[in-house]
Amino acid sequence: MAASAGGAGPSTTAAQIAALDHPLLKVPYDKLCKVFRATRKLIDAEMQTVVSEIEGLMKQAQGSVSAPAIKASLAALIERLQQLKQRVEGADTDEALVLACLQARVAHLRMGISTKTPGEAMQWNSKRLDRILVDHLLRDGRYETADEIVKDGRLEALVDIELFDVPRRIEMAFRQKDCSAALQWCEQNRPRLKRLKSTLEFKIRMQEYIEVVRAGSQAAAIAYAQQHFPQYSTQHLQDIKAAMGLLVRGGAKTAKQRAKYEAFFADDRWADLIQQFRRNNFAVSSLMSQSLLTITLQAGLASLKQPQCYDAEQRNKNCPVCSENMNTLAEGLPFAHHVNSKLVCHITGAIMNEDNPPTALPNGHVYGAEALQSMLAQTGRVKCPRTGQIFQQADLRKVYVM
Repeated sequence: MAASAGGAGPSTTAAQIAALDHPLLKVPYDKLCKVFRATRKLIDAEMQTVVSEIEGLMKQAQGSVSAPAIKASLAALIERLQQLKQRVEGADTDEALVLACLQARVAHLRMGISTKTPGEAMQWNSKRLDRILVDHLLRDGRYETADEIVKDGRLEALVDIELFDVPRRIEMAFRQKDCSAALQWCEQNRPRLKRLKSTLEFKIRMQEYIEVVRAGSQAAAIAYAQQHFPQYSTQHLQDIKAAMGLLVRGGAKTAKQRAKYEAFFADDRWADLIQQFRRNNFAVSSLMSQSLLTITLQAGLASLKQPQCYDAEQRNKNCPVCSENMNTLAEGLPFAHHVNSKLVCHITGAIMNEDNPPTALPNGHVYGAEALQSMLAQTGRVKCPRTGQIFQQADLRKVYVM
């Protein structure tokens, strides 16, 4: 589960934070690098143009060009430099905002490492849990709920909610069967998508083609395919061939062929596009493919999961994995490997040891002595919670584990 700063030593807590909260610093760092590269590229391009124009003016000054013409050219050059200055100042402002965000996050992580009292640890963990929940909600498309948590907890500097503003609009457009915003996003991020070997842009083009076919305009569908599909023919030729078959789907003779063509018109293709877009957006934005909530839940459940958690008669009410919802979530996770086994009382969930020795009933079931003595004190007898059988104190036998 999420690391707790209250019970762990400083070095342990620091290691846990470094392992789980790496994206908290990486996202603003990558954003800062992106702003810097864009600014440098802008300055290099503009200064190269300015130098070229100055050299041209010097040649003009040696020729027959009139002084007013040169003066006008200089004025235009000065205006261009002033515009460059404004754009660079805007980039400086953007860098300052990202740096402030980065500093706030560093301070937050340092506070988690240096917390001394349980109260401080609880307060820090509460804020950490809130931002983990916000990240998970944003990834799941629950933007309004995430906004409310951010406002209530004043987490603006600790979450990347702005990274989801554009994706939010793109997903809304997808639900309205509009691909224009997504294609624009793909164009802006084409180098990163290419490195990721993403098929998103092709699938968006394919979906647009399908919608043209659905509209019943065969000529428009052919024109669309001729315009957009050739650039994808090397990697997606078979998919393109199958899609072109939609133009003659009326001639399908078998049920299998008809089902194949009808699958292209299924509404869940739009849902698949949204899911792929989310995954690609996470990668482009330097976010992990899974939310931190999912990762910590999986780690916690895997460390507790035992075969007994899936045996209805042996489940422990105090075990998180044995609870109904968590039991389902942990189904695909591996069982925990413990070098030293522990006996746990089925009634109380307490560990059975020398202070709470395991005690056997005549029917073979074993429970902690504390639970059985508590029953005896209340009713004067012991009722087995598994079978309902009633036993007296004389029937109890202490168990010795070698």
